[in-house]
Amino acid sequence: MNEGRDSMVGVECAIRYKWYKLEEKVGEDWIAYQWLGTRESVESMLSGAMWDDVEDLPMRAMSLDAPSDVGEDE
Repeated sequence: MNEGRDSMVGVECAIRYKWYKLEEKVGEDWIAYQWLGTRESVESMLSGAMWDDVEDLPMRAMSLDAPSDVGEDE
């Protein structure tokens, strides 16, 4: 997040599968991510007057909130 919008990673899936899809996309580094919300909500927050940059956005979930089986070998 300290790298601004360039550090953002998006996945397309149902919200409940976000951590699984993120792990598929970035591998073991998924644990270092925070969930800011849907693409629409993040874009809406960034276009408003309340937050200036990605670093200012409130996180809605962090990797500690992920299901315990995310990242387990299949």
